[in-house]
Amino acid sequence: MREGTSAIVIGAGVAGLLTARVLSDHVDRVRILERDRLAREAVTRPSVPQGRHAHVLLAAGHRLLDGWFPGLTDELVAAGAVALDAAELVWHQGGAYRIPTDPGFLTVSASRPLLEGTIRERLSRQRPNVSVADETAVDGLLLEDGRVTGVRVDGVAHRADLVVACSGRHTRFLDQLAETGFPAPRVSEVHIDVACGTCVVPRGPHGLPRRRGRRPGAAPPDRHHGAGGG
Repeated sequence: MREGTSAIVIGAGVAGLLTARVLSDHVDRVRILERDRLAREAVTRPSVPQGRHAHVLLAAGHRLLDGWFPGLTDELVAAGAVALDAAELVWHQGGAYRIPTDPGFLTVSASRPLLEGTIRERLSRQRPNVSVADETAVDGLLLEDGRVTGVRVDGVAHRADLVVACSGRHTRFLDQLAETGFPAPRVSEVHIDVACGTCVVPRGPHGLPRRRGRRPGAAPPDRHHGAGGG
């Protein structure tokens, strides 16, 4: 860590929070700038359109999160998340049930706002060199001598040794860089034709005995799938 170094992360979503966690090991000061208001409660916000949908942590991401934030899983469960053992899940697809398997690890089902809020609170608690400023919209990048030297907020320059944009796939900063001669990154697209919807359904006392969740999938040509948790 070089003394006096700083970084700015644009966006306080999961990508921005984890980027700040990694950078906090290498620079003196990390500032996260987020245009939305960040409530203390686990509520959705405009910049995360997927925030109202159900989420499940996959194994690799779960291990990384618990490594960066020891005890995070216990905090999530204490706040209302559901710990899931894959052996407790029922998978119905193509008109039949799959044979139950036990991969030997737990996962967690939590809302996106709960996950983000818990990570954000842990980050501020265990990383004093990281700060978060909400309701702070970045107008554009500062470009000097062929490099990015910071960002501009409400016409005011904020300088940093490194700027990381974690503002989503529709970020406008690539266009700004292209206008000044920076080569555009190569983009590959995979069209999966998938849409998501979430609703809360009361669970009956005898619906899934000894099971925490169910994933139903209809047989072709019906392409609708669903998932439920206990």
